[in-house]
Amino acid sequence: MASRLTKKLSPNRKYWVDDDSWDYVFDLGAIAREWLDRFGSLQNIRMVILDDPIYFSPLAVHFHQRGIPLVALCQNLESLSLGQLNRKHQFRLLQKEIALLKKCSLVVGISREETFLLRNMGMPVVYLPYYPVHAIQERLGKVRENRIHSRKEGYLVLGTAGNKATLDGMRALIEFWGSPRNSLREEKLLVAGFWTRKYLPSAPAGNVIILGDITDAGLDDLLGTVKALVCFQESGSGALTKIREMLLAGVPVLANSHAARSYHEFNGAGLFEFAGLEDLGRAAAAAMAAATEKRREQFAPPPMPASLAAAKRDLLARLTALSAGDGLPAATMN
Repeated sequence: MASRLTKKLSPNRKYWVDDDSWDYVFDLGAIAREWLDRFGSLQNIRMVILDDPIYFSPLAVHFHQRGIPLVALCQNLESLSLGQLNRKHQFRLLQKEIALLKKCSLVVGISREETFLLRNMGMPVVYLPYYPVHAIQERLGKVRENRIHSRKEGYLVLGTAGNKATLDGMRALIEFWGSPRNSLREEKLLVAGFWTRKYLPSAPAGNVIILGDITDAGLDDLLGTVKALVCFQESGSGALTKIREMLLAGVPVLANSHAARSYHEFNGAGLFEFAGLEDLGRAAAAAMAAATEKRREQFAPPPMPASLAAAKRDLLARLTALSAGDGLPAATMN
């Protein structure tokens, strides 16, 4: 009862667009306070690595006050994800999030754009572009091999519908798919991912099929036969890790410019950007023409980013120095 009352009366509720978003944030804050009760008094902590401090602010504040170095794993700036926010209070939440990150001795980001923003605010940031671990690389390599001779049909939308930016993009794309303005409307649109059956219509119009949750094996089979993956977002932050994975798997990606953030250099080389949904057909035609030109419908897999090895060395040096109490070494270029 006390917890429900605290959740209802908390002044932080005003930042989030709906109860689902607020429930998630509130529950993570409660977990942070529980961890603080259990581990907050430990005396031998030399460094704390914290995932997205905005969700675990009690821990961030506590360890900062104790002078223990904090390292933030900033997958994305939550206050830039419009879909989950009360826009009236967005700027205030951004201020709160930036203030929490400034308590950190180091911030690790996967988004080139957000790294740029934080670095220009004077924060020590390491840009660590996403590249999948070896086991996932092997899976994606097998998909690439299977695509060489497979028959391609349909387009795939893949994502976690619990993410508001992803869900809003899926809904907009599904609504558009059967429109006379969509030159691809005779094609199947396959929608897969966590919670897609819960949040998306069970019987969408047109050639849209909601697959729901899907196993890794099922996804790999699907990726072996679809014409392309479609990524559409009108808002959202961070970087879409699935874009790099699809490029490694040899699956063309159709993405609007916002969804393609941090990957613009691949436009025309496996990634095909479009301005808005009415431009989707042109991007699909460009992908098909490029695949035909490649003959085997394969684009060269994107190499490991040249900056990644340097970023890893830089990050390791910084973590080692922080845990030893030596402060941060001079930054290398990344």
